[in-house]
Amino acid sequence: MSPLINKIRNSFNFLPSVYLMPKIKKTSISDFFYFNLTNNYQTKILLFNLSSHVLPEFEQVEKVKFFVFDFEGNLMSQKTINLEYQETREIFISDFTTAPYGSFFAFHEFDNFGSLLEQNSFISERGYVAYKYCDSIWSFVHGNHNAAYLDNNNKIHSILATSIMKNNIYQPQVSFLDQENFELIINNPSSIHNKVIIKLKDLNNNLLDDFNLSIKPFGTFKFSSKMKANLIEINSNYILNRPIIVKYYKDNFDVFHG
Repeated sequence: MSPLINKIRNSFNFLPSVYLMPKIKKTSISDFFYFNLTNNYQTKILLFNLSSHVLPEFEQVEKVKFFVFDFEGNLMSQKTINLEYQETREIFISDFTTAPYGSFFAFHEFDNFGSLLEQNSFISERGYVAYKYCDSIWSFVHGNHNAAYLDNNNKIHSILATSIMKNNIYQPQVSFLDQENFELIINNPSSIHNKVIIKLKDLNNNLLDDFNLSIKPFGTFKFSSKMKANLIEINSNYILNRPIIVKYYKDNFDVFHG
């Protein structure tokens, strides 16, 4: 399917696809990873030399371009990290920013794309990010989205598909009845505002409360609540409104994508 037809179908929500194809071939895709540095929290990502896994016949050094944004969408840091062949490295986000929370991209660059171009394939960084509070153990969560790609001018382009009408409802497949409080992390890996509606419902599907949000370009919104909800609906122009969820209990927390 051509990118134009894909975009038209998504716009009218007719057999939509969740993601759009990048407009260039020699590029990579990254999730927009949430980080939390508030109070005594830490965040890290495990970076792998991905070419070692998908193109092991080529022993190449890999450049990973980091872009770190605070929760208001301000670019806080931009840095390139070199990964040797088969190297794995822990990257702590506190080395890039002092912002309390936000999101970041990690775009991998190859010198040799091998057969990837012929197969219309793209490298995607959706690896493992870990969160820790004080002396707790690390809690790992896998990447949530193929969020964006980087062009030849270091400009970031979102590939999350949208529709014209705001009728794309996502319901996390989890109950919100057992925790003391919870957070929904919704970020916006695009250059335009993202308007979101969150609805909380009880066991009988009755509306408990609803909230209207506007997330700035490259911003991150942290929705916090102590309300006991059996069901949550997230609605916006994005085809897939899947959030990162953090549930807090008396002595620990759990983080996962919904």
